[in-house]
Amino acid sequence: METDSIGKLTIKADIFKALGHPTRFAIMEMLQAEECAVSIMVDRFGCSMATLSKHLAVLKSSGLVSNRKQGSNVYFRTACSNISRLVEQAASLTPLSGQDID
Repeated sequence: METDSIGKLTIKADIFKALGHPTRFAIMEMLQAEECAVSIMVDRFGCSMATLSKHLAVLKSSGLVSNRKQGSNVYFRTACSNISRLVEQAASLTPLSGQDID
């Protein structure tokens, strides 16, 4: 396999690794509808600001989300529509165990 191909595959694999944690996946589902302030996400997911910041950093470093600052608030959103489609497709899959995931 060519070195360039390995690099591209690594980037793709990193996207799936970033989505591999339930909280990060839930963040992505939430951000599909609209951008959201970090303070609202902390309340919604019931985790500490430090924990949420780590999850958001993983998503941002993988290129899945972007952010903007407005005053003292930081807002996150999905980085592009392709990411939203990927999250929708993943959410629609039924696990091999046969359990309904809705």
